[in-house]
Amino acid sequence: MNQQLQRLKTQARKNGIPVIFDDGLKLLCDTVIATNAKTILEIGTAVGTSAMAMASLSPDITIDTYEIDSDRYHQAVENIHELGFDHQINVVHQNILEALISRKYDLIFMDGAKNHYYDYMVHTIDHIQPYGCYVIDNLNFHGIVDDPTLTHNRSTVQLVHKIKRFRHWITTNDMLNTVLYDKIGDGIAIVWLKDKTRIFETKEYGL
Repeated sequence: MNQQLQRLKTQARKNGIPVIFDDGLKLLCDTVIATNAKTILEIGTAVGTSAMAMASLSPDITIDTYEIDSDRYHQAVENIHELGFDHQINVVHQNILEALISRKYDLIFMDGAKNHYYDYMVHTIDHIQPYGCYVIDNLNFHGIVDDPTLTHNRSTVQLVHKIKRFRHWITTNDMLNTVLYDKIGDGIAIVWLKDKTRIFETKEYGL
């Protein structure tokens, strides 16, 4: 199984599709195990490798994963079927912000459009279990968040400024308990909720 997933990840990277780094994936899977998460929401399927890695940890794990890109959605569905995870992973071709979510999750993995991370939390906050946690990837964005001079692309600069504001917000919000692993993967945070009714009271995020 690991060889098959590694093959899919390698192929995805060759095709320019961003997938989670190996050490970041290990942290994600370790968190699933440590929290005994059985119901998982993933925002940003890509080609399905992270969802399958999580599903492979236990046959009791079920995952709803949302992908907005049509090509990636179809590739993920094909990969998940090929590796036999259809019964555990439900791939949805939809923007999560437009989805009507009907269940609660033990863990929510955010790896979609980085400029919508705050919006994802607002949209999903009522659908995470009180003991659940968020795992959030790409908070360094290839080092550009901490050093914007690494790019001269105006839209990228705007994006990393928004990621930096979000990262500051989750690490300073008194209603969140956040551990930031900035040396793992592309910067990963694990976030637990202290009081979700007051999380969005702060204006520090700058929306």
